Amino acid sequence: MELVHLNSIPLMDWEHLTSTYFSHDKENVLKLFNNLKTVFLIKNTDQTIGFINLKQFKHTMYIPIYLTTVLTHTDCRYLFTSIKTILKGYEYSYLVFFIRNQTPNALDTFRDYLEIENMMLSFSKSATDIELERIENEFNWTEVIPHVTELKSLYNHCFVDEKEYVGPSWDVLIDNFMEELSPKICISCWYQNQLVGNLLAIHHDNYSYLYSICSEPAFRGRKIGAHLMCLFLNQRLGKEVRLQVYSENKAGIALYEKFGFELVGIASLVAREIKIS
Repeated sequence: MELVHLNSIPLMDWEHLTSTYFSHDKENVLKLFNNLKTVFLIKNTDQTIGFINLKQFKHTMYIPIYLTTVLTHTDCRYLFTSIKTILKGYEYSYLVFFIRNQTPNALDTFRDYLEIENMMLSFSKSATDIELERIENEFNWTEVIPHVTELKSLYNHCFVDEKEYVGPSWDVLIDNFMEELSPKICISCWYQNQLVGNLLAIHHDNYSYLYSICSEPAFRGRKIGAHLMCLFLNQRLGKEVRLQVYSENKAGIALYEKFGFELVGIASLVAREIKIS
């Protein structure tokens, strides 16, 4: 098994490549090939069985892995040996692996070769569950998007200790949310005209996605998060709800499980290094 830089393949052959090996998702893969600069094809003898992309942000390397087949432990060892060789030209503190088009047991196998520090977990809540009653308390609640500056200030304060591998800043994430074309939900908690809690969500065709939820550190323990969740779940329009959260966020996971969310997978793995000498 080896990694072959996409730029070593003539542009005229990309159409044939995507048609042959990625026919189920040809248009999206071809678009990625045209937009990404550091794509490496995963070659096993004369077959292309996937590809990876490298993207560096500050001291973190983000590495999506797209697979079209199940990899054996031996295949994975060769794959991560090749990735480690490529990474010798980079300086980094963290590696974040995203597994696209997951095949059975791929993540479990990958974990054998990585020094895992954290994981992004995917949770889901069925649309058939009974809606929860609202909780009354001393705060004021609104469903109008506050001024963007207030939102950014709240999230930056709530996640001031967030590790660098999390990715874009909250300023960027809030801007991305505001630019989202799908129907959006914004529920805010106020205490004496101060924004102390917020929940953002997006309604897609078949499911709702919980984009973010937070509460001001000084107000934690006063059930702001629980009330925000109640208000959101009571207006999810009969759809499944999905969310992602890092495994070290124990308080967040406890909140989601309290409201009936179940773990459905692992979206990404955060590692310090590849465990291959």
